[in-house]
Amino acid sequence: MLAMIHPLASVFPLLLVAVSILLVASHLSARRRAERRELEADQRDFLARQFRRRMQASVMIGLLGLALLAGVVFPWANHPLAFAIYWIIVIVFTLWLIALAAADAISSTSHFRQQALEHRIHRAKLEALLARHKEHGRGGELGTAKPGGSQ
Repeated sequence: MLAMIHPLASVFPLLLVAVSILLVASHLSARRRAERRELEADQRDFLARQFRRRMQASVMIGLLGLALLAGVVFPWANHPLAFAIYWIIVIVFTLWLIALAAADAISSTSHFRQQALEHRIHRAKLEALLARHKEHGRGGELGTAKPGGSQ
């Protein structure tokens, strides 16, 4: 027999399930947009790994919500072993979710730092090219002609 519960006790678990559904829909939409773009192999690989991590975390949020809802509904008074196993499972799910979030944060930070470094290197090369261009008297700016000469 299921326990009688206060209606507000199920709000947080149901909110987790709703958030999970919205996150999954958002990740699927982002993946479809990424598939339509032309990306380099390393960027496509990063996005695929990010998608897997985030989908797994989003689904786990929903499962955690369902588990918490079951915890509110199930009558634990006569089942102390089941109660202990239930909370161990909830804690393991929560720790796994935290680990996935940390892995995603670390991976994303590393990826974007690498991209920023590559952009700084590319910018430095362009600035050096511009400086050499100016040194050789080819005009003050790229794309402008010197008086009396051609562009």
